[in-house]
Amino acid sequence: MNKQNQDRADKVAHVYKKSRKVRIADEVLKRALTDCMQEETNQVQKKMEREGQHAFSKPFIEKMQFVLKLGKQAEEQQKKKARGRRWIRVAAACIVCVVVAGGSWVGLRGNVKMSQDETSALTDKKETVSQAESAEMGKAEKENSQDSAGTEEDASASTGMLAQNVDIKVLEVTPTSLKVRLTNNGDEDISFGDDYEGIEVYDETTDTWKECQKQYEIACYDILHFVKSGDKQNWFDWYVDWTNVYGSLGAGHYRLQKNISIGNIDGGDQYVQLIQIEFDVR
Repeated sequence: MNKQNQDRADKVAHVYKKSRKVRIADEVLKRALTDCMQEETNQVQKKMEREGQHAFSKPFIEKMQFVLKLGKQAEEQQKKKARGRRWIRVAAACIVCVVVAGGSWVGLRGNVKMSQDETSALTDKKETVSQAESAEMGKAEKENSQDSAGTEEDASASTGMLAQNVDIKVLEVTPTSLKVRLTNNGDEDISFGDDYEGIEVYDETTDTWKECQKQYEIACYDILHFVKSGDKQNWFDWYVDWTNVYGSLGAGHYRLQKNISIGNIDGGDQYVQLIQIEFDVR
């Protein structure tokens, strides 16, 4: 009887130990699962924080879209002006051709029907027509040259004055940097960043501007500078360093192209103006 009780007690102890091991294993699995879930949650949160740091704000995106739209409108206006000037030149050439054809027809008719004296008079008349034609062509060329000169004057900032009353003064030039003072003398605010469109070099042999070779693409800090009209300090000294983009420039005559916005940024009535800052590297 005692032996049976002992066997029963041993079986109960064995079952208890086995169930205790199962409970311990379940606890270990629960802890491991909890730790894994917590680690996964931390990783997701860190990932969301990193992505949030590199996201642009909605107002910044809207302003950039507005600036790009204004730049596109300015480019279309320049193309329309160029097409208008081309049609004026074509019309002037047609008028000259008509005058020449009319003079030739009058000369042929005079040779057939007129006497020698009349032919001499006709010759004088042709010379008069030729002089008038030359004067007309000279006038057309003068107008074209004035139009071209006026276009170049508007596009170039070598005089340091824009149509919007913005003065440009070069303060300092090195082979790797440029410092200029932009003064707002107009009735509208101006704003601009540290970015620029590029740098061109003047080729004297071909009388043309050529874009400088880039080593890397232009990258600038996202900073916006304001120069309000009517303020006591209505100027800003802008500094640019192109070492990472163009390296060190050799001696020559250069121009830097940069966009500035004119108008009230809060009122939404801004437009973009391309300025060209000329400078010499010695």
